[in-house]
Amino acid sequence: MVQDGQKVLVDFGFAGQAEIRSNQVYVQRRFSGWANFLYDPKSPLWGNDLFSTVGLIFSGERVNPDKSNAQLVLDEWLGNRARQHGDISAKLMQTLVMAFVGTLFATLVAFPLAFIAARNITPSGTANWLMKRSFDFLRSIDMLIWALFFTRGFGPGPIQALRRSFSPIPAPRAKSMPRRWRMWMTSSARG
Repeated sequence: MVQDGQKVLVDFGFAGQAEIRSNQVYVQRRFSGWANFLYDPKSPLWGNDLFSTVGLIFSGERVNPDKSNAQLVLDEWLGNRARQHGDISAKLMQTLVMAFVGTLFATLVAFPLAFIAARNITPSGTANWLMKRSFDFLRSIDMLIWALFFTRGFGPGPIQALRRSFSPIPAPRAKSMPRRWRMWMTSSARG
């Protein structure tokens, strides 16, 4: 305990500290983990840590008679207004879907273009050379430049992100496909 003319400081170790003044008392309580990470202060489960939450899920008594404890824990965790777990989870899933769909579209575009770029399939040397140089051009532009280009042209949003992730990918995919086919064809011809 430390006392000066205006306040008294009381230290409780890891548990926290208190500051007492003539017109107010300030108490700081410490606990392991982030404050309000699982539940916000308006939640009926506020104050429960991870282990007590797991115990609550498997206990017999319900906190809310209308819902099971597992459903209540999930709803309160996703509906946390301070940490916004539900919104972040939805945005994370959207990001993964955009990456997957962009890669899928790029592969679908790269597949037919790879035939034009393959020397052993395309008889026209000019078409072969132009396709390879276009692939080199697409690969040379950084992903950030594509992002700026499509953001300026189409505005922000998931469609723009899909276009951005789709644009530079066909070139490396199409460039590597003829080599793979050649290796596959020679190995299947031998065997």
